[in-house]
Amino acid sequence: MADMAALISRRGQLKGQLTRLNTYVKDLNGVELEQLTIRREKANIVWKDFEEVQTQIEEENGMSTENETYRSEFEELYFFTQQRLIDDVQKFFYLRASLSGEAENCVQCMQTTSENYHKTWKSLVDRYSNKRVLIKIHTKSLFNLEPVKDESAERLRKLHGSLSGHFKALETLGKNPRSWGSLILYLITTKLDPITLEK
Repeated sequence: MADMAALISRRGQLKGQLTRLNTYVKDLNGVELEQLTIRREKANIVWKDFEEVQTQIEEENGMSTENETYRSEFEELYFFTQQRLIDDVQKFFYLRASLSGEAENCVQCMQTTSENYHKTWKSLVDRYSNKRVLIKIHTKSLFNLEPVKDESAERLRKLHGSLSGHFKALETLGKNPRSWGSLILYLITTKLDPITLEK
């Protein structure tokens, strides 16, 4: 077993390194591509080291709220830093690779440039970020959730995860499904197996 104080100290050092990288990338005007590549590689090394240290801490201490919070904060800082280290042309390549169907067809004729990345992104957001349609999709998905047919902790966790995901999505869209009262209660009970309902 590793010395816990040393692990926690190392974790703090890694977070400090990542914080300095993040400070550097906040203002990228005039920075050369070579420097961006070096910084991105450094961020990846810090991430890998953090994963090793954090995993050891969690194995020895368990998954406490403090450890979860620390991991979450570090991940947010890392992903923000990585996002800033990727130039718009690279983002455009990633965007193209992640699209399919109609959305992919919308960007096929666009040349891969930094300026076109912003235009394409705005176009996709305008086209597919229809709040009313998104609310309808998430509400319909709640009603279409697969019911738990027999008592199963795994299936109940899956149902809970799906419900929570759609609830959070609806909340970010300005709706509060938790205030739907008996309607949401009925919906949830129709998805539960008879044994769970008896409890």
